Amino acid sequence: TVDDGTVASGIASSKLTGALPAISGAALTNTGKVLQVVSVEYIAVTAITSTSYVDSGSEITITPSSTSSKMLVTFDTAYQAYLANANCFPYARIIRGSTTVYDFGIFGRNHVNTIGNWGAFHMSFLDSPASTAAQTYKVQYKVGAGTLTVNSAESDAIMTVMEIGA
Repeated sequence: TVDDGTVASGIASSKLTGALPAISGAALTNTGKVLQVVSVEYIAVTAITSTSYVDSGSEITITPSSTSSKMLVTFDTAYQAYLANANCFPYARIIRGSTTVYDFGIFGRNHVNTIGNWGAFHMSFLDSPASTAAQTYKVQYKVGAGTLTVNSAESDAIMTVMEIGA
């Protein structure tokens, strides 16, 4: 209230009586809500020697509940790279079906040696499939030369897709 007995809106506080109405969440939409989560852990160690993108074995399928939904895709793994020369970095991308939806490009540091370069790798992105058909996301890798080992024995890979209402 203000000093003269009115609330800030100018209504006399003596005229404000009764209980406040209950607020219902029934009118709230699914916008911004997590509608479903699918997560898969991969334990198979995979060695990549291809200079063209190849499937790593990490894939996940989700069926959107609406064509306006967004998909938050995350992927985490450990890797070891045995690179053949100074310009043969490892590369990664995620495809939906056969379409590249996220091209991470080069990851990791370039160490040329026989011991290998160990590291952790994370990708995340927001996709808009605009469909209610099942969507399959796959992680693919390639190397310039040498060998990239992913889903190492010390750390499994985890891929998660969250459907976000839009």
